[in-house]
Amino acid sequence: MNQVKIKLRNVGAIRKTVSGLLLGLLFLVCSNISWASEDTNESFEKPARPVIFGVGAGLVRFDTNFKFTKKSSGRSVFVDGEGTLGLDETDTFPVFYGLYRFSKRHGILFAGFQIKRESTLFHFDETRDLDLGDIVVNAGAQARITLTDDTAFYYLAYNYTFFEDERNSLFASFGIYALDLKYELQAEGEISVEGDPVLRNSYSVATGVFAPLPIFGIDAWSYFTKRWALGTRLSIVGGSYQDVSALIVDTSVRAKYQFNKWFGLTFGITYFIGNVDIDEPDLITEVDYGYDGIALGLDFRF
Repeated sequence: MNQVKIKLRNVGAIRKTVSGLLLGLLFLVCSNISWASEDTNESFEKPARPVIFGVGAGLVRFDTNFKFTKKSSGRSVFVDGEGTLGLDETDTFPVFYGLYRFSKRHGILFAGFQIKRESTLFHFDETRDLDLGDIVVNAGAQARITLTDDTAFYYLAYNYTFFEDERNSLFASFGIYALDLKYELQAEGEISVEGDPVLRNSYSVATGVFAPLPIFGIDAWSYFTKRWALGTRLSIVGGSYQDVSALIVDTSVRAKYQFNKWFGLTFGITYFIGNVDIDEPDLITEVDYGYDGIALGLDFRF
């Protein structure tokens, strides 16, 4: 099966993001190691529990584009999910995550979330065309167009702690990032695709894949009081699996408040950008998937 090369159209933005996060990690760790060495008189004990489990929610703004190309006809359809087909630009989704430390330096990290969105456009206008780019509904025609985004992201990784003292920690994670992608476009009515009328007044394309890809992540955390901590994370996913190629950057800056030894609140901002190519027997799907927003979670320690 043919493989599709990873697209590089967003490499410039990704390089800037990676560079900024790495500098932020370096500044955070170096600064707080210095604070810890200067503050030798204060008694401080960072919360330590071998198991952490968290549940929460993300409130984000999406920016997604899809391009479907049928190999048999060479016909392509480009879709701006939020701009022309009305997918919700902002939405919430549930998040779960956890960490199990089975020794001082070693642990297992997992997380996952699922996104479900759908939009439907009904059109009938006697005087104006509805121009959606590659799909056009002519004046006086009737049509219904539906776009569905049912996507889930999961990862399971080994966690190694490079540095840890009573205030600060720096660790890396290596593992598998699973993409569970499902997109579907359905159009019914008197429509044209790339200028050609659609036969039988029906056009539909759908793709769905599950691809486990390698992930590398780096985290830094610093407790500046017994209850408050700041942290940042950078994760990079890249590679190919069967008919899927992807390059993803996922970053976040977070704060944590520890109510007691067992419960804590985590909140912060997140940024996600991904390019995914799917090469199926008769369909090539190109996906630019991005979002940014805030995330909130409740941590349980055991």
